[in-house]
Amino acid sequence: MEEDEKEIIYLALCNSVDDYNAILEESSEEEKEMIKYIINRHYELIDKYAIELCKDNPIKRPKW
Repeated sequence: MEEDEKEIIYLALCNSVDDYNAILEESSEEEKEMIKYIINRHYELIDKYAIELCKDNPIKRPKW
């Protein structure tokens, strides 16, 4: 996998967590359990990609 693909996946996961957190409060109890599971899995993957991308350095701007 190319470096920019990992960066895109990392950003998509972060944005997805924000989206799930926004709908969490408005969800039924049954939906909340599933959403919490999805959020937790996202955080696991975010941590994985953060390590791979050395998140000490900001993500570089795309080269168009």
